Amino acid sequence: MIFSSLDFIIYFLPVVFTTFWLANLYSKKLSILVLCVSSMAFYAYWKWEYTLLFAGSILINYLCYRWIEASGKVAVLKAGIIANLLLIAVYKYANFFVSDVAQYEPWQQYVENIILPLGISFFTFQQVSFLVDSYREKQERVSLLNYFAYVSFFPQLIAGPIVRHDEFLYQLNEKLNLKANFVRGLLFFSIGLAKKVMIADTLSAYVKLGYADPTLLSTPDAWMLSLLYTFQLYFDFSGYSDMAIGLALMFGLQMPQNFHSPYKSASIQEFWQRWHMTLSRWLRDYLYIPLGGSRNGELRTYMALLATMFLGGLWHGAGWTFVVWGAAHGVALAINRMWSKAGFKLPMVIGWMLTFLFVVNLWVVFRAENFGLAAQVYTQMWDVATLLNPQSWAHQIFQPNLWLALGALVIIVTAMPNSWQVDAWYQENRSVARQAIGYFSFGLFFMFSVKRMMEASAPSEFIYFQF
Repeated sequence: MIFSSLDFIIYFLPVVFTTFWLANLYSKKLSILVLCVSSMAFYAYWKWEYTLLFAGSILINYLCYRWIEASGKVAVLKAGIIANLLLIAVYKYANFFVSDVAQYEPWQQYVENIILPLGISFFTFQQVSFLVDSYREKQERVSLLNYFAYVSFFPQLIAGPIVRHDEFLYQLNEKLNLKANFVRGLLFFSIGLAKKVMIADTLSAYVKLGYADPTLLSTPDAWMLSLLYTFQLYFDFSGYSDMAIGLALMFGLQMPQNFHSPYKSASIQEFWQRWHMTLSRWLRDYLYIPLGGSRNGELRTYMALLATMFLGGLWHGAGWTFVVWGAAHGVALAINRMWSKAGFKLPMVIGWMLTFLFVVNLWVVFRAENFGLAAQVYTQMWDVATLLNPQSWAHQIFQPNLWLALGALVIIVTAMPNSWQVDAWYQENRSVARQAIGYFSFGLFFMFSVKRMMEASAPSEFIYFQF
């Protein structure tokens, strides 16, 4: 079920919220149980058979946590991590390894029809972090009900944010302030819905057209295609994150920020501090630092950095294009670190332009289904002689007025406040006027978004659902 679908907005969400609200009046545990059941129903809507796999993963991880709590043995932690990695390896990487890496044909018939469980990368990483933190530090015992809610909570189940236990579980033991956070949740949700439905889905049609046959693109077309995807991906995933955070707030729960205007970044290091922040934090704390990053000399730091981004690329998808994308970002981060260690610093505008140009170019290999398709786009993009030829601008398959739309999007992502800054402004003074502005903004965004959804033939999935 997709947040931007009418089924979710008109049927699922009102029923779940009303049931949750009524249950919360009676018992806190009952309201948490409602969240658990609703989340499993949300997951079952996609493929009910996989709910057993998902519930089994939660139960096994919980038993492993209790074992770690009782014994304190690192062997138990390692066994739990291996079990999680095996699950994700079988369902996400088996086909890639057998077909592309090992190229072992006898096994291909067994793995080619494996269906990737929805959200497996996110709920697996979340449970691994819980096990590691449980081993590292003594904490108050977590009940099975609360742990189930922590992992399965439907707003963040499919594509994050990747939430840590100390950010979420304590809230289940406190009184949920539904009234105070409801309007905030509506604002976040409506902003995210508008990003997804009005911007990302609109750009999606042009991106599909361009990638259908890149050989038809002129050089200006190729650059426009790359920029269109750059903004489609941003508004799609940041829109999802806003909607997830908004939904959580409606249920009185706070989730961490996942985006902080990443296209304002003046360096690649700053970009990764702003883009998919909960994943960057996870990679830092559970890969980069354990691999010796920033602790055992510069060489070890660079090796840890490269390994982390290599694995981060592979996390995004089982394909060589994702591996190259992650490795390229690792090299860029290493160069950025060397540059900073040497005491060099670029003017902010130049740093921003280089960072944005680098990110835009790497989104090509991220989006392309294979290297051949990416090479075609790159060939068209970097045909400098054609790009500088005025006649090439007269032969575009994309509408020239799209450049105006792209210019407007550049202004939005670099000069306008993001969702969290809007929320901070709203929180500063909850006057009647600001309450009115909040409801008016929600109504405006919601009205236009629903209109756009009704015009579409079918709801468009979020890009990060495939990861």
